[in-house]
Amino acid sequence: MKSTVFYRNILLLSANFLIFLGNSEIIRADTPVMPEIVINSNKSGRFLNSCGIESTIFNKDDIDALQASNISELLQEIAAIGIVERGAPGSQADITIRGSSIEGVLVMVNGISIRDPQTGHFTMDIPVDLSDVERVEVLHGGGAPVYGSTASGGVVNIITGCDTNRANGSFSIGSYGSHNTSAGTVIPIAGSAMSLDLHHGSSDGYTSGTDNEISGANVTGSYQTGALTVDWNMGLLQKKFGAEGFYGDYPSYEETLTLAGGLHAQHVLSPDSIIRIKAGARGHDDDFILVRDDPDLYRNTHYNRSVLYSGEFIHSINNNYFAVIGAESEFTGITSGALGNHSDRNNALYSGFTAEKGRANLSVSLRYDSGFRNIDSFVYGTGLMYALSARNHVKIRTEKSFRVPTYTELYYDSPANRGNPFLKPEYTKSVETGYEFTGDNISSGFTVFIRKAYNTIDWIRRYNETIWEAENHGEIITTGIEFKTGFIVTGSLNIRMSAMLLDQDVKRQEGIESKYTLNPAAKIVSGTITGKLPYSLKYMINCRFEEKIEGDTRAPLKISCSKKVSNYTISGQIRNVCNEQYEEIPGLKAPGRWFSLRLEYSR
Repeated sequence: MKSTVFYRNILLLSANFLIFLGNSEIIRADTPVMPEIVINSNKSGRFLNSCGIESTIFNKDDIDALQASNISELLQEIAAIGIVERGAPGSQADITIRGSSIEGVLVMVNGISIRDPQTGHFTMDIPVDLSDVERVEVLHGGGAPVYGSTASGGVVNIITGCDTNRANGSFSIGSYGSHNTSAGTVIPIAGSAMSLDLHHGSSDGYTSGTDNEISGANVTGSYQTGALTVDWNMGLLQKKFGAEGFYGDYPSYEETLTLAGGLHAQHVLSPDSIIRIKAGARGHDDDFILVRDDPDLYRNTHYNRSVLYSGEFIHSINNNYFAVIGAESEFTGITSGALGNHSDRNNALYSGFTAEKGRANLSVSLRYDSGFRNIDSFVYGTGLMYALSARNHVKIRTEKSFRVPTYTELYYDSPANRGNPFLKPEYTKSVETGYEFTGDNISSGFTVFIRKAYNTIDWIRRYNETIWEAENHGEIITTGIEFKTGFIVTGSLNIRMSAMLLDQDVKRQEGIESKYTLNPAAKIVSGTITGKLPYSLKYMINCRFEEKIEGDTRAPLKISCSKKVSNYTISGQIRNVCNEQYEEIPGLKAPGRWFSLRLEYSR
């Protein structure tokens, strides 16, 4: 995309947005679109205490209104997020934020990292069922000054909960022989509660080599006594799926097993001071067969693990000044036939300071990491938010981030992909500024950002070659603008919209094809309408338009409808209503039209 076209599109979207704001008084709503999150929530990410960072929050009501069936589907409401679903729904999903690499997005559960040191392809292997999710928090762009490597592109924090006396179950069927079942319950105990969720599903696949079978279990608990609160979770997720075209032009097959858990303890020392202790562990087993009908040709197993623990002290002064000091240690390792046996330990110190003075809020974050393959990194983030009035705010933020190569990028060797043990760390500097309008019944805003990356890590191949190789690109400058708005037209008609325009200036050799990083979506617009019909029917309509930098365009339409009778809810969904044909990545077709019907019980 040429820069002149890019900035022309920015001006056109800006003009339309300003016209909308100028006429916003004709729009009525009953509740704010983006409800405020209490920053003292012990399972929220630390980024909620920082100023100038663009973020999106989905609460329980949002999840219900959007009728999402999994976390990936929920995140597609955000234009800044790119989701590549490989194969049948649920098989595997890659996630990017603002054109980042998939390895640059950190996923957390209850504020605890569940990063995968092998590859970003496993980032969304999350052993948490959506029925157990209380809230999802998304940080747009960056996060390494708070969370370290893997958070250079953004952060997704999944908050689980234990609603007392909850019991639920569901059964669904759909296209291509797909079916899913789930069941869950909460067991209240004196001073605590524990929830258990089980789920299983399978599909024959929409084309040859895209079948899958997925099973999982998740246990979440909480305990509170006096000033001490303890939350914990543990989950297991098993996937078996045809991976034809996932990593190369081969009819591959893959089985993965993920076990992850975490503990989050918070003790209130005084009305002004809190101590938090967090510990988490994740193990991921991967059995990969290059040619499904000929396992002896090339087969490999990988087992990676990560263990993280941290402690932090939080103190506030007169409710206007807020400081956090913390230390973190993380161990990662892998045992693999193709990648070898490797292990690393990283230790980090971090601190943050937030000040509120009059109409201004200022935040500063600092982090020092030592140990990632003998690499020391110092990164920072600063943000400022200023209230023009009670409803209008402006903000600005600058940040330096880093990302170390994954084990796959360093050591993988197969007929389709080849790693590079000489890869250098990836460094990023970014600046963003924006405006937000928050009324009683409406929320809108826009953010302009620029990100300069050095030594960007990507999988590339020369034209007329078949092997993808990991390499460091030169400098990549990404510029973009995000818009978001939401309002209720009538008492039952709710409209949410977000958009992003993106442009890349890449210094690279001619004749190189990028598998991921160099071809993000240049234009994304996501619009969702939710509301009610006669006979207490609830509906959701979503259309997400994407245009890749190198020209691929798609706009799949999704429609859902549900009705609740007593403790039962019946719902139907059609994905890709118009049966659009497009490729998720080069050589991998996306699913066509997909029907599903679901019956759910809850109390």
